[in-house]
Amino acid sequence: MIKKVATHHAEVILEVNIETKGNVQVRLRVFDAEKPKTFFTDRYMTIDGVKTLYVRMPLSPSVCAVEVTNKQRGNDEGILNFSVAVKPLEKKMDAGDFKNELIRSFVNFAQRFSYNASYLAPNKRYLSDDNVFEIDYKGSITNRAGMPTPARIGSMTGVIQVNKEQFEKFSVPMRLAILLHEFSHFFLNKNMRSETEADLNALTIYLGLGYPRIEGYQAFLETFKGAPTMENQVRFEKIDSFIKNFEKNKMITNVKIR
Repeated sequence: MIKKVATHHAEVILEVNIETKGNVQVRLRVFDAEKPKTFFTDRYMTIDGVKTLYVRMPLSPSVCAVEVTNKQRGNDEGILNFSVAVKPLEKKMDAGDFKNELIRSFVNFAQRFSYNASYLAPNKRYLSDDNVFEIDYKGSITNRAGMPTPARIGSMTGVIQVNKEQFEKFSVPMRLAILLHEFSHFFLNKNMRSETEADLNALTIYLGLGYPRIEGYQAFLETFKGAPTMENQVRFEKIDSFIKNFEKNKMITNVKIR
C-alpha cells in the first residue's frame, strides 16, 4: 500500500498508524514521490493489531510517498489499513552551537548533498555556497584495511570523500549523520583522530536538528559493518548511551569550534 502526503518541504513528523491482521512483519518506507531514490526511512517492525510509528523529517519533499508492505511476502498480505498524519517537528536547538556560522554553513551544504546524493554524478567535486566545504564524490572508496567505507576526510585538507555506491543505499538522515561525523573530525574535535569525539559531536548536531535516532543508529552500524572490533563495540556503546540520554534530556553538549 502506498499513500501520498503533501509535506511542502516543511519540517514535520509523520505519524503512521498501521493495522494488521495477526502478527505481520511490516516494512515502512518513506520517500520523495518525485525522486524515489531519495528516501527518509526504510524500517521493519512486527505488528500484531494496531501500532503507531513516527518518522521525523527535518527535510521533506513537496510530496511524500509512504509505503507499508508485508516484508516477508513483499505485498499487502495481513495489512488491513494504514493512515498518515502530518505533525510539527520538535527540535532541540539549544543542544549545540547552532548560531556558529561554520556549523550552519556545513549543515546547509550537507543536508542538500544528502538529499540529492542519489542523483548527483560521481567522480565530481561539490562545493558549499561559501566555498569553505568540499565533497569529493567517488564511485567507491575503501578504508586502510581495504574495506568499503561510506566516507572519510582529509586530515590536511578537510575535503570529505564520499562513496556513492554506499550512499545510494542510505536514507537521507543516515547520509547526514555520516557527513557530520567527518566534519566533526576536522572542524570540531579537540583530538582530530578521536572517533568517539567525532561520533558525539556529530550526534549533538544531528539530534538537535530533530533527525530520527533510529537512522542515527543505523548510520553507525553500517559504518561498523565488516569491522567488528572491540574499539567499534566500545564506540557503539557510547553512541547508544548518548542517544538514550539525549532523548531523556539528560545530556546536552554544547559543540564548540576548536
